[in-house]
Amino acid sequence: MCSLVYNALYPAALVLSVGGTFHWQEDPDMLILSCPDAEVKNVFELRRRPLNLK
Repeated sequence: MCSLVYNALYPAALVLSVGGTFHWQEDPDMLILSCPDAEVKNVFELRRRPLNLK
């Protein structure tokens, strides 16, 4: 796994956790990020989903 991805994922996860959105995305509750290291081909999708508490 790409060790640098934490630096890219954490701010995006924080935005979603406090109710923010990514207004430039087609789905503002979802963001696709890739590892900043060009040698690593990992792609990550962060998506806010409602909780099912039933």
